[in-house]
Amino acid sequence: MPVPMNDFQMHCLEITKRFLLTAVIVDDELDISKPTVAHGVLKTPNFNTDTSGDESDNHPPLRSIGIDQITSSFSRNGMVCGVISPETGGSESTLAKTLNRADIIILDWRLSRKNGYTALPLLQQILSEGSQHQLRLIAIYTGENDPKKILDEIADKIDATKTDEHEDAADHPSHTIDFGACRIVVYLKEGVNSVNKNSSRVVTEGQLSDRLIRDFADKVEGLLPSIVMTALTAVRKNVYRVLERFEAQMDPAFLTHRACLPQPQEAERHIVEQIASELHGIMDDAVTTDPSPAGIKAIQHWLSGRFENDGLSFNSNSSTKIEEVTKMLEQGIENMENPPLGRKKFQDLSHGFSGGAENSSELDLRLASMMCFRQVLDPQQRQLSMGTVIQLHESEKEEFLLCVTPKCDSVRLIKKTSFLFLPLSDPEKNVIQVQVVVPVGENKYRHMSISMKPSDWCMMDFKPDSEKKCVLAYLDQPRDAFIFTDEGNQKYRWTGELKPELSQSIAQKIAERMSRVALNQSEWLRRSERKS
Repeated sequence: MPVPMNDFQMHCLEITKRFLLTAVIVDDELDISKPTVAHGVLKTPNFNTDTSGDESDNHPPLRSIGIDQITSSFSRNGMVCGVISPETGGSESTLAKTLNRADIIILDWRLSRKNGYTALPLLQQILSEGSQHQLRLIAIYTGENDPKKILDEIADKIDATKTDEHEDAADHPSHTIDFGACRIVVYLKEGVNSVNKNSSRVVTEGQLSDRLIRDFADKVEGLLPSIVMTALTAVRKNVYRVLERFEAQMDPAFLTHRACLPQPQEAERHIVEQIASELHGIMDDAVTTDPSPAGIKAIQHWLSGRFENDGLSFNSNSSTKIEEVTKMLEQGIENMENPPLGRKKFQDLSHGFSGGAENSSELDLRLASMMCFRQVLDPQQRQLSMGTVIQLHESEKEEFLLCVTPKCDSVRLIKKTSFLFLPLSDPEKNVIQVQVVVPVGENKYRHMSISMKPSDWCMMDFKPDSEKKCVLAYLDQPRDAFIFTDEGNQKYRWTGELKPELSQSIAQKIAERMSRVALNQSEWLRRSERKS
């Protein structure tokens, strides 16, 4: 039996339950048209029959699965559970496409008693058919008696690494496989004696949904994941609210808008921006409800679950009680008379919250970068525009540049065009600068400042793509990088795209600097103004 969950785990579990909708079972030991039986029908043995080649000698005995119990257990958790026989589900490719629609997939390891086929080919097809970023749980629910052997075979075939850190914990699947966004676990059907003597692997049909939902919740446990899951649950529930705003009756107006645009193909992106605004409102409402997914109550549970009564050590000199830490997180260090670390040592906070992890400073950089840069999912090309960060390619200089040419001047191009760039450099101490954290590789980030001195700025000429009428970077397959090439044949590696609001903020600062009035005044008066 799994160990009891702490308050924060329960918090994350409830959020996960609201998110999950569907599960699908694939098992050859099913007879959907008739009630399932545990032991089959008794027959008089034929002593003259040669059973030396009977497949029961090679595989565990038939263990029919209780469809009603499993589907009812999912129903209790607010989920719909479907059942598919591998013999009638179509080809592996067709079946994989169907299964990829589900949040939780349950596979019997032996999908064919007659031929001895395992679920491995189907599993490989599921992983190839679905996106590597598609969040789901795949459970092998089997009558075999060695779950470790099954997971070893899966890990070998899909080239994945097992996570063994929870092997001895009853509340985690031993030897779980995390393959991108997919988690794979193995459970044994009731009545199986595991060779590993791990009774926590044996789960009844009535318990199966609770265990799998808990496994799913374990993968997305955390304060930030709780915000994401809550926001996306609200999006799922409110799709029609968005459709009402963009109903079919508005199609003529949309076509009018498109016809009037200088670049008609931009019409769809304009509507996407409006949809994003609607979704932002829905998600914002969802995460500000009480209790909120990462509000002070959830934070208290998070702190208690991690540190119990030991307190937090933000540095090697002292330990801070959880009550004081909670007060700091509720009020903010700027509003406390005596914050635990003072107001200037904020860079030590993540060290304490992470329990002294060596990568705590990297976590700060990662979050800062995530809040500066947006994800770009186009697998084929990148466009040069305001907010694009590029790096000099194949050069000894680590030169980074930020494009600040307005978006409206980056499209509808028919000839060579000049683009304005601001250089990025390491921040100077004790100097107020506009700063960003640039992603410079997988899980690598660099803290940099943006030069606001016009003397540092540069212009470079690029030739637009004749069809798209904008400047594009194309994928360099050997180097796995997107490359821009200017008119001087100098190459630049695409590094990232700033979020639009940050790009506009930088543009505003440029405008403010350029609009300053050079004024000669009394130096005594200027200094007096600073003191007043």
